[in-house]
Amino acid sequence: MIILTELVRNIIVLLLLTTFLEMILPSSNMQRFLKVVLGLFMLVTLLNPFLNLVNKYHQQNFAVQKTNQDLFRENYRQSMEKQIEHLFKVANSEQPVAIEVKLDQIGAKGSREIIREIVVTVEQKKQEGEKMSEVVVQEEEIIYMLCRYFGLKEKQILVKLR
Repeated sequence: MIILTELVRNIIVLLLLTTFLEMILPSSNMQRFLKVVLGLFMLVTLLNPFLNLVNKYHQQNFAVQKTNQDLFRENYRQSMEKQIEHLFKVANSEQPVAIEVKLDQIGAKGSREIIREIVVTVEQKKQEGEKMSEVVVQEEEIIYMLCRYFGLKEKQILVKLR
């Protein structure tokens, strides 16, 4: 209702201005030019509410798109963490205590997700007589397994032992 009253008010003001300017300008050449210019103003005045409506729709669409993108990113991160857990189960390796996947967005407007870093925290069961070199070997095996499975570089994987 407010939009309609503003539209009618703007049209009335524009018509009054047009009538006033036509009465002031005596030359017929100037009156034709004035009618063209004020006709364009009238056209803009009539189209303005529709353009505002389209703009509001576009802003709402952008907000929904951003929310969907955030939900997709979180779902993708959780899915990657579950895949790593299952990979540990299949490999009969130490079960991780915590897995954290950190993602980066690349491409136009963050259109593609890539893995920046994987942090795996593993509960180390200290066995008697186990040497530090054996612990390092287990850590290297975890890094190698994740590098091969996800196609990552070694520096992208961090293994923490508890």
